[in-house]
Amino acid sequence: MTRKIGLRMILYLYLAVFLTRIGFGSVTIIFPLYLPAGSFQVGIILALYPIAEAFSALPIGKLADRYSRKNLHVAGMLLITGLTAAIGLTRDLYNISVLHALMGISAATAAVTSLTLLGDATKITNRGKSMGGFDLANLAGYGLGFGLGSLLVNIFANRLAYAFWLTAGIFLTAGIMAIKLLDEPVRIQDLRQSQKRLPKIGTRIRPVLPVWIAQTV
Repeated sequence: MTRKIGLRMILYLYLAVFLTRIGFGSVTIIFPLYLPAGSFQVGIILALYPIAEAFSALPIGKLADRYSRKNLHVAGMLLITGLTAAIGLTRDLYNISVLHALMGISAATAAVTSLTLLGDATKITNRGKSMGGFDLANLAGYGLGFGLGSLLVNIFANRLAYAFWLTAGIFLTAGIMAIKLLDEPVRIQDLRQSQKRLPKIGTRIRPVLPVWIAQTV
């Protein structure tokens, strides 16, 4: 992979996670006004997204290693586009709960493949800086999403469905960019051969998990 292609991919991946988190942040603000439900029900429906994202992350990571990073990433971006637009078509709590949980799975698909592609596109000596940029884009997206959601509930006060469709448009833009800008950095045949040779690293990861979970909560 040339340096130019690697830089292009890194910049896109930052943008992808930034736009994805903008969508979740804005939905967090819009949902309490959009849903015909009490605060407890709204909280449960909002929680379905990160819960589904968390439990689907590992299986999706395995799929990315076994099949295709790019194709899986593009599928995740297009899926979250359709699901966000679909929420604007219904206010039924059951339907929205299912859609929002599926959004979490599609967000995991986009985020996990973004991290995987980012690791593939960066040298070991620059990986910390690249991951720091990824986290910056991640958190900045959340912050801007809260602001965007507050703005949208005022602009579309009487038609909040438009806010979901506008957010879906943001996701669609990122998906189209993924098709054009992403390259598959590693051949899947090479990945499968590498998996046979590499030792398992679970014992090195487990001590970090409690710290990561505590910080996230």
